[in-house]
Amino acid sequence: MFPGIQKTAEVAISIAISPKILWITFGVVFSLVSIMSIILFYHWKSYGFKPVKTGLMGILYFAGLLILFGVMFFAIISYTVSL
Repeated sequence: MFPGIQKTAEVAISIAISPKILWITFGVVFSLVSIMSIILFYHWKSYGFKPVKTGLMGILYFAGLLILFGVMFFAIISYTVSL
């Protein structure tokens, strides 16, 4: 198409990760985030300025966590099925 441009070869690198490693990593991350969330929830309950504001932030925080962990969960499942 363009005479001065040469076509380069595409190289595909495939790295297979064991689903067991992904599930263990998911479990460890889930456990650590759960512990941190419990600490944050206690902090918000004990030292929160306004219950409405801390309640709204708690809802946003836990909704965000639910979305992130849902995406991670379904990504691991789809990766496992694709192997």
